[in-house]
Amino acid sequence: MSSALFDAEYITRLERLSIAVKRSLSELTAGIHATSQRGFGIEFEDFRTYAPGDDLRYVDWNIYGRLDALFTKQYRQEKQIHLTILLDQSASMAAGRPDKFHTGRRIAAALGYIALASFDRISLYLYGQTMGDHTHLSGKSMGPALFRFLTNAKAGGGTDLSAVCSRLVRRTAGRGIAVVISDCLATPDFSTALRNLKAQRYQVLLLHLTEAEDVHLPSDGAMRLTDAETGATLEVDLTPEILRKYRQAEGARHQKILDACRQQEVAYAHVAADEPFDAVVLKLLQRRRLKR
Repeated sequence: MSSALFDAEYITRLERLSIAVKRSLSELTAGIHATSQRGFGIEFEDFRTYAPGDDLRYVDWNIYGRLDALFTKQYRQEKQIHLTILLDQSASMAAGRPDKFHTGRRIAAALGYIALASFDRISLYLYGQTMGDHTHLSGKSMGPALFRFLTNAKAGGGTDLSAVCSRLVRRTAGRGIAVVISDCLATPDFSTALRNLKAQRYQVLLLHLTEAEDVHLPSDGAMRLTDAETGATLEVDLTPEILRKYRQAEGARHQKILDACRQQEVAYAHVAADEPFDAVVLKLLQRRRLKR
């Protein structure tokens, strides 16, 4: 296991985060866990008169001893959440200090670990131009397997989220939560990608990762720009006019992503690559809860 990615400090902070937020995914999703049905689950809700066929394990024998009547305990049924994480592993994610892929893997690990600790299932997919390696895990004991999978993941190549989402919905039953972690570069049609996920009844959250240089360029001077995914280079002499056009284009690209999220009713969060993973998770929990 890479000490730089999941070192002792990370594990300690993750354990504290898991304890602090407890059932964080159910908080994030405003009650996907709990249903309106009554049955035999985890959270006690009420008593009702015993009916033939009821499980005798749920009879309250203390009440029977006092009242000479049979009552069964009712519980609020719990649904297991299926958390699907789509982590962009394209070459552009390796840019920055810390690089976006480093931050993305830490966030994916935190969300996955908290889900596993809540006895939920996770499916984690790496993607670029096509769907890459993936893993399906359930139970807190699978935490180390989650860390190993992400430690071994590498960034490289291009990206096509639309094609990946189209393939994903053909091979999965859908429903649950889908979290897309990406720098949102080189994906011209975000709306189609998100629409494919929503069509499968996923609740979708887009975590838009950026590095400082994505937003803030020097005010002047010569620069060589390199496309991280194609390797193409461009020599530019930064002038106020070029910077104005760059910021205008960047603002329009960002607005297009926000518009796609609004159109598809997808939750959006901007994440800087240097933000601590635990602060990101807490920020997500403080947002307005997702609805069914």
